[in-house]
Amino acid sequence: MSTTTTTTQLWPQLDALKNAFDGIQELPYCSGTVALDPTTAKLFYQAGDKVDVIDFLNAKDTELAALASACQPASFGLNREDVIDNSYRNAGKMDIENFATQFSLDKSGVIDLVHSSLIQGHNSDKNLKAELYKLNVYGPGSFFKAHVDTPRSDSMFGSLVIVLPTAHEGGSLIFRHKGQESAFIRKNLIC
Repeated sequence: MSTTTTTTQLWPQLDALKNAFDGIQELPYCSGTVALDPTTAKLFYQAGDKVDVIDFLNAKDTELAALASACQPASFGLNREDVIDNSYRNAGKMDIENFATQFSLDKSGVIDLVHSSLIQGHNSDKNLKAELYKLNVYGPGSFFKAHVDTPRSDSMFGSLVIVLPTAHEGGSLIFRHKGQESAFIRKNLIC
């Protein structure tokens, strides 16, 4: 990742963290599973004037379809602009002001796992903060071609992807870094 002079001046710790990731030869990612329970499994969302909820312990196809229809077309970053091109990315998205979840990254231990797996050496004392900013919905026929996520701020150094448990067929998320590749393939199961 490249940094700017402004980033270096304002965020010296972030710059050191980005440089540490640049030096990593193996794929800089981790994955795991977190069990949901009745206190963590619900997603609330607004579609127009209606507020709805999905319980991902018992999500029905009709509820998932309603969530997908409540989404806007998902854009992607290109030259610092948000672009919609369904031949490159075909998915839905919902901005944070239109949804809320019971799931907590901090309480679930996800942030601790990411920190212990990815932040090592002289950077191990650095804190990580995850900011939920969007819900992406990939339904039948959805895809996103190979890309590098667009940083949303000067303090962003990576992306955290949470995959909610839904019945599905196919689909994989492929990570590439310095000529190496690994695929995260979620099996058709419900947590």
